[in-house]
Order: sequence, then structure tokens, then C-alpha cells
Amino acid sequence: MAATFGSALQALCVLQWMLTFLFLGPGSVLALLLLLRTRLWIVPVTYAGWWLWDWHGPQRGPRHWDWLRNWRVWDHFCDYFPITVVRECPLPPGRSYVLPAHPHGISCIGVFGAFVTGGRGAAGRDPKSRPKSHPKSHPKPDPKPDPITDPKTDPKSGTDPKIDPKSDPETDP
Repeated sequence: MAATFGSALQALCVLQWMLTFLFLGPGSVLALLLLLRTRLWIVPVTYAGWWLWDWHGPQRGPRHWDWLRNWRVWDHFCDYFPITVVRECPLPPGRSYVLPAHPHGISCIGVFGAFVTGGRGAAGRDPKSRPKSHPKSHPKPDPKPDPITDPKTDPKSGTDPKIDPKSDPETDP
């Protein structure tokens, strides 16, 4: 019985996401156009003003809502497929990355579940803090200390000041 409820909950979470993906954009545009013909015309006009004012918002960077990313629905969403994240190496924060995905398509569910939501612990983390471990994510140990979170590491060079960079035991014969 519990497995049936969990499976149904996962399916409902995926259905919610698919309906949002397919109908939220066109539904919002239709609602704004219909509001133009009512006494509430100020709502779409205000939205259009904000949209024009925020035209260069994507260049400034995203506005993350952690309360939305941490919804329990994303855990159920990722458990349905299942989506896992395998961390091969740490990525330096403050840069933009291209995340190729295959199979790809219009809705690229795997990348959405792994990196946009908080469902697998790979997205929305403060770059100054370590990523939270999730039972379905498999982080590999860092071979070098993280220059942002390790207080012994020199933040300018990213190396440990106690270790001489010229004598590296891994590269020396």
C-alpha cells in the first residue's frame, strides 16, 4: 500500500510539472490579454513595464528562490525517473557552464530535475558552502582542498601555503 501511494505521489508530481511546462506560459499570456479588457488593466500594464525595465535581467544573473527549490515535490519528481547526479570534479563558482544532456528535447527533464530543482542537491547551493549530500547523489572526494571553504588554503592562488607547489608527489617520479 505504501509503495502504491509513493508511486502515485511521484506520478502526480511529474503530472504537475508537465502541465506547468505546457500550459503556464500560454495561460499567463492569455490571462494578461484578457485582463487588458477589464477594470484590472493596470495589472498587465504594470507587468509589461517591469518586463521592459528588467530586459537585461538574464545578463545580471538569476534570482533564485530557495524556498521554491526546496519543495518536497522535487524529491518525488526526481524519484520517479530516477535522476542521479555524479560529481566528477568540483566546478569553481562564479562562472557560467554549459550542461549538455542526452537525450535532449523540449523539456529536458533530467537536467531540470538535477540542476534547476533542489531534488538531488546539486542546484541552488551557496558557492561558499559545501553542497548538501543527498542519498541519490554521489559526490567523489575532492583531490585538492576547496579554496573557498578551506581556511588553510590561500584564496588568491588556490593552493595550500604549507605545500610547496614545485614538489608535487603525484607528478614527481
